[in-house]
Amino acid sequence: MSQLRFACAAWVVACGLMVTAGAKDIALPPLSIAQQGYFFVGGKYSTANDRQVMTDQLYVEFLIPGKQTHPWPIVMVHGLGQTGTNFTGTADGREGWAHYFLRRGFPVYIVDVPGRGRAGFVPDQFNDVKAGVAQPNTQAVLRAWDS
Repeated sequence: MSQLRFACAAWVVACGLMVTAGAKDIALPPLSIAQQGYFFVGGKYSTANDRQVMTDQLYVEFLIPGKQTHPWPIVMVHGLGQTGTNFTGTADGREGWAHYFLRRGFPVYIVDVPGRGRAGFVPDQFNDVKAGVAQPNTQAVLRAWDS
């Protein structure tokens, strides 16, 4: 019976490898991008170690297709401890969800929420509270939807 289970498991793994290998080999046409870039939203200046730094800003990357066929954009916001780069590609080199929707004519906006990924993070405020030289109310605000 264990030989049958091993054979079935080997067959499933082999099929999975064939499907994965085939998916990566599909030749896609070049992307047509009319405009791409990034911008920051919000934020405030704080003082950390006698220097002024920007904190609590939101980072947004945008991709506008060469031929836009949909009036409304796709806005991708990561969850948990992730970042917006999760939508731009896969670990094995395939295109991510951002390119999937871009190829179908949607403008795409990829967000990194404050304190995560490309939005930046200044740990000095937290380190100062831990060291006892600053009060806890000087820390950046953590939002329930952000963690």
